[in-house]
Amino acid sequence: MMETLSYTLEGKTYAVLIQRKRMKSITYRFRDGQFLISAPRIASNRAIIMGLNKFAKKMIDRSTEDKAQSDEFVYIFGKKESININDYDDNYN
Repeated sequence: MMETLSYTLEGKTYAVLIQRKRMKSITYRFRDGQFLISAPRIASNRAIIMGLNKFAKKMIDRSTEDKAQSDEFVYIFGKKESININDYDDNYN
């Protein structure tokens, strides 16, 4: 069973898709500009929205951060390091 709600944060409205399942805890995800929530069948909408109020801003901020998928840099132990392929070619010749 899938429910659709809307959620407004800082003047922007997001779609919220709630899927009720046989599970014990509520799972929150933010993908493609919408919240995807898996929740137990007995969870109230109030409990789901309370969790969304708690986690929404952080999930949106994390989705807009730089991703570690580039030919120019890589994250090593949380630190952004640049990659210069020409330096590596000189060492192997």
